[in-house]
Amino acid sequence: MASTPSSERPATIVTNMCEPTRARSKACARALWLFGAVLAATLLAGCSASWSSDQGKTISPKGSAYSYKVPHGWLVEKGDSYKVEGRRFQTAVRGQSGLAVVSVSQQSINQKITSSNLNAIELGYKSAAAKWQYPPTDWRKTTLAGAPALSYHRSGTSSGETREIDAYVAFKDKSVFFVECIYTSDTHSDVLKACSKVTDSLVIN
Repeated sequence: MASTPSSERPATIVTNMCEPTRARSKACARALWLFGAVLAATLLAGCSASWSSDQGKTISPKGSAYSYKVPHGWLVEKGDSYKVEGRRFQTAVRGQSGLAVVSVSQQSINQKITSSNLNAIELGYKSAAAKWQYPPTDWRKTTLAGAPALSYHRSGTSSGETREIDAYVAFKDKSVFFVECIYTSDTHSDVLKACSKVTDSLVIN
């Protein structure tokens, strides 16, 4: 990652970059996940949700600025089984067994992202992420769907099981886009493949 001058300060223009939290469903109580509710409790506590096989389908939520294709053999959530506070147009696909999820979402910020303020915005996101219960590691500058992006990794233990996230956050216009690939050791290989398919097919308008 390119070095950052020590005189720069994290941007304050990034809003709602705090650790996400889930909404509770009337249908079933949801347990707080170790990463601060990136996933719905349906993935961890066995709550039922409506899933169907839609491999190859293009997911493009109405009003959103992104789209992507469902990986071969994966499932897309049809119901409203999870929420991440501050995010919009939340979608997810998952494998057919184990903890294997790729989620995509969008968030608005209060200033247009330009080449002159991008570094400050990235610093603002990293500063907020450092306060999460399980702070990200292995930060890297990259691109996602043609937009400047950061990638990072998160790891933690819940109920004696280690869970991992490989995540991307992309910056374009006045929006931030998230791709979060969540897995355990048993599903690591499958999720990495699906994550690659989602990021390769992701389009940000």
